[in-house]
Amino acid sequence: MYALSKSDAMEKRITLDRKIQGILDRGPMAALYFAVAANVLRLIVEQNDDRFVHDLFGGLIDSATIRHCVEEIDKTLNQQPNNNHLQGVEK
Repeated sequence: MYALSKSDAMEKRITLDRKIQGILDRGPMAALYFAVAANVLRLIVEQNDDRFVHDLFGGLIDSATIRHCVEEIDKTLNQQPNNNHLQGVEK
C-alpha cells in the first residue's frame, strides 16, 4: 500500500464546484435538474421562518445571508436575455 503526498491528495480532491461544473457539461437535463433544485430551495426558503432556514444549513449560515443568496441565484436563473444589440434594428 502506498500513501499519496499531500500535494497529490489535494490534486485528486475534486471540489463540489468542480463536480457540479462537470455535471452541467453533460447536457441540458443536468441544467434542468439544478434549475428545479434551485426553484425548490427558493420555495422552501420563502415559505419558512428564519429559524427553519438557519437550521436547514446546519446553523452555519445566517438566514439573511441564505435568503439573499437564494434570491440572487433565482434572479440570475430567471434573468431575461439582453436584447440591447437589437435596439435601432427595424423588424
